[in-house]
Amino acid sequence: MEKSKEKDTRSCLERLLPAGKQRYKEKLLDIQGNDPYKIPAKSWSTDPENFPDIESVGIFSYFVLNVSYYTSEQFRAYRSLAAYKTFVAGWVRDIKTYKPGGCENIVVTAKVLHSQKLNEASLTPWLIASADGSKIESAHCTCTAGVGETCSHVGALAFALESFTQARERTTCTGVSNCWKVPQGIKGVLPTPTYNIDFTSAKSKKTRLQQFIADDTAVRTIDHTQKAVKQTTPPTAEELSGLFQKLQTNCEKQNLKAPSCVKVSPEFCKMYRCLIPASLCTLRDSKCVGMALGELQEHCRSLSDPLLSISAEETAVPERATRDQAKSAVWFAGRVGRKTASKLYSACATNPTKPAVSLIQSICYPKQKMFKTEATEWGCQKEEKALTVYMQTT
Repeated sequence: MEKSKEKDTRSCLERLLPAGKQRYKEKLLDIQGNDPYKIPAKSWSTDPENFPDIESVGIFSYFVLNVSYYTSEQFRAYRSLAAYKTFVAGWVRDIKTYKPGGCENIVVTAKVLHSQKLNEASLTPWLIASADGSKIESAHCTCTAGVGETCSHVGALAFALESFTQARERTTCTGVSNCWKVPQGIKGVLPTPTYNIDFTSAKSKKTRLQQFIADDTAVRTIDHTQKAVKQTTPPTAEELSGLFQKLQTNCEKQNLKAPSCVKVSPEFCKMYRCLIPASLCTLRDSKCVGMALGELQEHCRSLSDPLLSISAEETAVPERATRDQAKSAVWFAGRVGRKTASKLYSACATNPTKPAVSLIQSICYPKQKMFKTEATEWGCQKEEKALTVYMQTT
């Protein structure tokens, strides 16, 4: 079934099944019935000082020991405990809180990027916790598993709050909290040179972040999503030539394929040039348009192009590369301007002064003027199956 491209305008509650709707309404009672997805933007606070003091014990208690509304069993969502990877990667951003007047609980929401679909709209998880952060009451997310209340996006939000809690517990010499040390969320990922990408594991990033938060001597913001790039001097032409020579020699000794950088280098590119003859279209000369037959024949005799003399090796390469025939673009390119076996009789029988137009078209434009009948179409469709059966029976 084709996926509908129309945007679903229903609210989060309206999209849920009956059991999910009932649970969703029960969760909202902890914040006086306010739906986080309907709270006005101006009512939210982005001040880290208002974030609940979520700690690792509370995260473990909620994701592992808490009881599911649907199964009446403990969540045991151990996989969500690895959601810190999403946080340290910078996928969590725009954290904000809302605390209804006279309410003992606070709701926290954020934007979390898809780990595998960075171009899609961000997910919006939220969690309800006690004002002091001692307990996470419930949660929800707009992802597919969001109704279960323990998805990795909720976990990433919880770990982000934990880092803010650690940062607030430590203050700088000026008495200002270290919340600025928590990595800022990113809005997307752009193409980046490999040498600028930080391949540090999420576990190491988290350890580094905790050490950085605990360092009271840090006085400037550090981007934890990127490693410092070591400045190096570009190699000289002589150094590159020596490197390519060593690579080529070692590959020959060990009977290995040479890397691409060697194949395109000026010194060795001729060794790896394509042995498939170029199309005869490259011989076309606009000056020959309108020439008389005798003049054109004389011009052709004067040509001394490598295309007209093909070695045995150059004959074997295209044979291997075009075994798929009509399924191969190289096959069609090689046939342009050449009288192949199927066209040789017609070419010899036609009048050279007034050749058949259909013959010229089929030789010069083999792909556009390919011979087709109902029988040949059927044969092309069954060819692979017939070959398989033949190989099995012989």
